[in-house]
Amino acid sequence: MTVEWKESALQQYIDDQIEESLTLEYKAAGAFKKAYKEKTEITKDVSAMANSAGGILIYGIAEYKSLDKKHLPEKITPLDRKEFSKEWLEQVINNIQPRMNDLLIHPVSLSSGPEDVAYVVEIPQSTTAHQATDKRYYKRLNFVAEAMDDYEIRDILNRQSVPDALVEFGFDNLQPVEHTYLLKVYVINQGPAVIEHFQLEFTFPYVVGYERVFIQSHDNIDLRSDGNADYVITYRSKSVLFPNEKREIGHEMNWRYRMDSEKYAKLGAFDLRPGFSATRKDTVFVQWTLYADNMPPKKGRVPFRELHQF
Repeated sequence: MTVEWKESALQQYIDDQIEESLTLEYKAAGAFKKAYKEKTEITKDVSAMANSAGGILIYGIAEYKSLDKKHLPEKITPLDRKEFSKEWLEQVINNIQPRMNDLLIHPVSLSSGPEDVAYVVEIPQSTTAHQATDKRYYKRLNFVAEAMDDYEIRDILNRQSVPDALVEFGFDNLQPVEHTYLLKVYVINQGPAVIEHFQLEFTFPYVVGYERVFIQSHDNIDLRSDGNADYVITYRSKSVLFPNEKREIGHEMNWRYRMDSEKYAKLGAFDLRPGFSATRKDTVFVQWTLYADNMPPKKGRVPFRELHQF
């Protein structure tokens, strides 16, 4: 996260009345006590956020108590740095099992006193299930930490083994005068698991066509037409895709296409001119489906207007 955590940043949350959410929670100074109950609550809140989508916990901001402003920040409530140090908070959080190594704690000095402080805890989404000190697993639901069911714990444990990949499209302008383009296709492994095999299938508008340099001899690339007379290209991987790897596979397909006035006029019936909304139902899209090992299939689409500069 890029926020510089100062008192002014905390005050901005209050001034803007930023409501709590799945990824944001406020805790007043009273949440910090050295009794077992309060320390357990801290481990519940932190582990629940990690088990869900990750997010930010701010210790030192109180919410309104009135029902009509519930979950809205009211004011800063300072903590005593001498009584509750950053190290003390770290020790409490480290009782969560397994330990959370990527968590960040930001002490925020406050103008109300030399020892006054708030703590901002940045919590990444976990790749495993974390257990609070009461031996239970929690999730964020409706602004609170709730105990998880067995199947939910299993789903979290699968985060590390189930791939998380996505697709991006782009183009190279090979011949600006002739408006000839090379389609660029990226498959990105944004998860922690190695992807052994993936298959990408996408459509390309028939009215645009392609230059006859498509390498059909590749045994991992197929070309056919669908019921709408669009082209359907299927690409199958030949090697593993490592975590954080972004692979450009368009060069293998060498899919080249050219725009001219006639094609543009035909596409104009679909409002592909600049400035028209890409959400219109009659917009031409490149639609894709990605399969990767045991990942549920992912689907998406890209307005064709984003793949040329005619």
